[in-house]
Amino acid sequence: MIRITMFLLGAMAAAAFMTPPARIPTLAPRHTAAPASTTASVPPRCRNWNLRALSLRSSMRSTAVVPLQSETDLDSALGAKRLVFVELYGSRCRKCFSVMGKFNLLAEQHTQPETVAFTQIACDKVTNVAERVGVRKVPTFQVYLDGEKVDELVGLEAVP
Repeated sequence: MIRITMFLLGAMAAAAFMTPPARIPTLAPRHTAAPASTTASVPPRCRNWNLRALSLRSSMRSTAVVPLQSETDLDSALGAKRLVFVELYGSRCRKCFSVMGKFNLLAEQHTQPETVAFTQIACDKVTNVAERVGVRKVPTFQVYLDGEKVDELVGLEAVP
């Protein structure tokens, strides 16, 4: 069971680390105009990567992934007898957002309400939960089985 979870997390992190994210636009040189669809609501002087990425973050969310907002949410997610994958990310971390799409895809393919669940925690917004689970670096992926931590993958550099 542990080998399967580490294989899934390792493959997901390796794919995100080796390929550029498809949904986050790259910086365009100043002399070229950005597509109208991504800059329509952004003022002309503020057309940079960060503001465009902020507008895309809502589209990167998945219905299969449950965002946790407090310690009680974490307790209820881990309290059930099932396998729980937890992604701990930073809301301004580029690597976190590059792997988030792969995590969401994995969640949509493998979520089963009674046996397997996928959750996300924004470490900079819910700091007490991040301290409780022992986050040292983002992104961190943790696997819980029946409420106990089984495995952990810290950062994208941990992938062989």
